[in-house]
Amino acid sequence: MEFTFYVQGSAAEPYELTFNANDGFAASCSCPAGENRMLCKHILSLLEGDFSNVTIGEPADLSIAYELFSKSEVKSHYDEWQKYVVELATLQKMTADNKRKLARILLGR
Repeated sequence: MEFTFYVQGSAAEPYELTFNANDGFAASCSCPAGENRMLCKHILSLLEGDFSNVTIGEPADLSIAYELFSKSEVKSHYDEWQKYVVELATLQKMTADNKRKLARILLGR
């Protein structure tokens, strides 16, 4: 099964985003990042269930594509990546907090 959607990005024309569930689960996007075979924010937003920027595409197809993704091997890798994103945000906050504490100590602020 292949699903094609058009997603509004920063360009005037929407980007074409395709999910292919024929052999596993794959995605492509016509945005500059996608054209360079990078994982773009348009693909990620749909994988996260945010369909707000979809300009053309059947709502039922969005649900089917999301369900196929949820049942695919890709989903476990996505979940692991999301876990690291949360951990990284926590570490960045801890680093910033400790830097402020260090500045108060060193600089008397």
